[in-house]
Amino acid sequence: MPNSDSLSVIAQGQLIQTVDTGRAATDRFKMLAADRTLFDSRLADLTQKDNDTALTESNRAGGSGKARDALNQLNVLLRDGYKGIAGIRSSTISDAQRLEVFTAYGWASGKLGELGDARVLGLARLALSSDLNIEKPEWEYAAALKTEIAAQLAIFDANADDRTGGDRMEATKARNTALDLFLTMLSRCRHFLCSASDDIDNRRNCAAADSRSARIGPRNRPRRPLRPRLRPRSRPRNFSQVVARKGVPLKPPLVRATTRFENSLGGI
Repeated sequence: MPNSDSLSVIAQGQLIQTVDTGRAATDRFKMLAADRTLFDSRLADLTQKDNDTALTESNRAGGSGKARDALNQLNVLLRDGYKGIAGIRSSTISDAQRLEVFTAYGWASGKLGELGDARVLGLARLALSSDLNIEKPEWEYAAALKTEIAAQLAIFDANADDRTGGDRMEATKARNTALDLFLTMLSRCRHFLCSASDDIDNRRNCAAADSRSARIGPRNRPRRPLRPRLRPRSRPRNFSQVVARKGVPLKPPLVRATTRFENSLGGI
């Protein structure tokens, strides 16, 4: 499937085409004719291969649906075959012979069991085998049943490659190769646009070649000055120092009394 990277690059290439087409022949930023031809061809190739990934994805989804329908139908047909063996009249077949027929068609111990996809395919292919060595032809699956099983197996096999995504993987690989080539072309285009002028920061002309509006050279944005780090102020250790820092005068008796009280408490 087309992804965000490929779609973004394709849109960027189409923007460059539009901008370059509008430039006059004397414009120094106009791409050279040979470069423009290569640019257009690589962009067209990338667009086509990106679309191919969408087509193969739809084929995979459709092939998966057809294969699933075939498996479901095979499941039903195989159950009919099992019931056919179980429905053989007891007067014409013994229990041991019936078990042999069940075993020949893959029904171990004569039990239906779980019918997963792998087992359904195995039982269906076994049903069409010509060397089952069943004692009597009338004990085999009916000819019409074998015909229907063969038809559903053909449908499954025809869609097996699409179901597993074989074509999709090839298409995705081809798309990624084309994407790498076009990204190289974008780098060449951007280098050409940036070297066509003496401007250190040629944003106007490089914007089309860089989706992020790449900036050339150092940034001229002024930096904010760093705030000076303040030295931490020492905190007062006791009530007397707090009062002294606030500038509140204390009478000597009060200071002595306060100090004795703090010392008795072990300091604050």
